[in-house]
Amino acid sequence: MTEYNKDHDLIDELVNWIEVHLDTAPRIDMVSLKSGYSKWHLQRKFRDMTGINIATYMRNRRLAKCAIALKTSHESIIDIATQYSFDSQQTFTRAFKKRFATTPLQYRLSPDWQFDLLTPRFSFNDSFNLDVECVNLPEMHLKRLRNDVTLVDKSIEGNSRPNYQAIRDQMMCEVFSKTDVRKSPIITVMTGDTQNGEQNSLRYMLAENASTGLHDSGQHLSVAGGEFVSIRFSGTVNESHKLTRYLFDEVLPELRKKITASQEIEQINFDDEIFTSRWAQSKINYHYLLSVN
Repeated sequence: MTEYNKDHDLIDELVNWIEVHLDTAPRIDMVSLKSGYSKWHLQRKFRDMTGINIATYMRNRRLAKCAIALKTSHESIIDIATQYSFDSQQTFTRAFKKRFATTPLQYRLSPDWQFDLLTPRFSFNDSFNLDVECVNLPEMHLKRLRNDVTLVDKSIEGNSRPNYQAIRDQMMCEVFSKTDVRKSPIITVMTGDTQNGEQNSLRYMLAENASTGLHDSGQHLSVAGGEFVSIRFSGTVNESHKLTRYLFDEVLPELRKKITASQEIEQINFDDEIFTSRWAQSKINYHYLLSVN
């Protein structure tokens, strides 16, 4: 294995470890101990490989998770601050305002969700060989797992990659952490709101098949059947993080030039039981669909 590949694997492993421990406010000396390198060597290697200082990355990832929780949950601000190991609400407010130029309360109450400052989980730009085909699907009957989220961001327009991956990843983790839905495929439905020929918002719905019998109190919705472009992948959770970055960076912008999709659907289900200690290596089946209008 080359030195580059060894470093690549090290950063992947450390990013996974950081994600699992973000709610404990990991410090550089803890990550250094995990890596086996000195703090100086680790900071230099992480910055060289990712382009960002490791302390800045960990702080921004914690704040991104807090920002998403403010918008997608009903937890109090102090509970969110405590969950991510800020020692007081005042400390949390100072750090949050320094990052987002607004207080946590103002961020929560704002009618728009400008999410360009949400730092997504780092992933290398690996490429994948994907099988892309056209399929015909019947109408889907689903039940919402949570309230829909409307995302507003200029980066949705054109070919630039929106950082709603940070939001998507967190909401997916929250859903899969519930024992009663681990065996049930999770489905996201994304529809764009287009005005004057420009897409200015994205409606994000998180659901499961209505036939599963779970979450009976959830709202039902139907997704029209028809012709879709289908992309499939099977692998580990770690590999899926890399795949989705490649998909949203490289594949979907090109497909969207050729297809005016009224909706895009993402379906994920696990092959086996999930245990927190081996979450990153759990096997998943991943399916992405774009409607052909």
